[in-house]
Amino acid sequence: MYRRGRHAIVRGLRWRWGAARSAAIKPPLDPHSVSNTLDSEASERLIHRLEARGRDAIFRSLFLSYFPDLRNCRNVLEIGCGTGVLVRALVSDKSFHGKVTGSDLSPVFLEAARRLAIEEGCPPDRISFVEADANQPSSVVLGEASYDAVIMNTLISHVPDPAAVLSDAATLAAPGARLVVMDGDYLSLSYAHPKDPELGRRMDLALMQSVYAQPHAVRDMAAMLPAAGWQLEDVRSQCVSEVGASASYWVSFAKAYMPGVWQSGTIDKASVDSWWQGQTESLAAGHFFAAANYYTFLARKA
Repeated sequence: MYRRGRHAIVRGLRWRWGAARSAAIKPPLDPHSVSNTLDSEASERLIHRLEARGRDAIFRSLFLSYFPDLRNCRNVLEIGCGTGVLVRALVSDKSFHGKVTGSDLSPVFLEAARRLAIEEGCPPDRISFVEADANQPSSVVLGEASYDAVIMNTLISHVPDPAAVLSDAATLAAPGARLVVMDGDYLSLSYAHPKDPELGRRMDLALMQSVYAQPHAVRDMAAMLPAAGWQLEDVRSQCVSEVGASASYWVSFAKAYMPGVWQSGTIDKASVDSWWQGQTESLAAGHFFAAANYYTFLARKA
């Protein structure tokens, strides 16, 4: 169940959830921001999460809602495409006839993206994937002023400098190009845990810190967009909530990212296991609750 509303690197060393860290407890690294350094186990865990999320009706509703804004575009770029869920969905939209390029930091994610595009029969002349770091100037790789639409779907919360990424995107966009930025306000992320509310609050914070480099980036978008060369045209909001005896989106989220919490030492494994047991019991009893607010920003190149 969800509700909707509308309002006008680490390089060189391989990084592993569970790798030894300093004795002082520190928030774990956002795994998506270092996805090109993950070991095979962590990469496979995230690939599974990205694909499971891509099949989830709630998540699909977040990006399908803005596809009508892209149907007249001929050359679309998604920055931070992961395994290519959105790229495949857009080229499969019968009302969209353009080409889509997906770029990502992780060669492992891109390998999965290419394989899945072939398996799903995506037209090879309309889909391509390029290895590129959103945190570095990428016009040499992707082409300057080449795209009439740029998409950042749950990217901006994973980069260390969102303003720089937005500015770089403007160099890739043609005059008048459309920009779509969809992401969550993860300071609003909350799971109910009535057995131990304090542990629940700690887990909310730990999950936020373990997954998102910039959990509050959407709160700064209205200021960052014009400074980066974009004119904000519209903002849409949606509360993604799952309440009661049925949940998928927030259950798969917890399963994917809980290891990063206890393996970093932020919260001990016994406490994480106790929290998860509480979540499964709440789900079985029909008392589950988890939610966060998501926003879609539509802008034009100024």
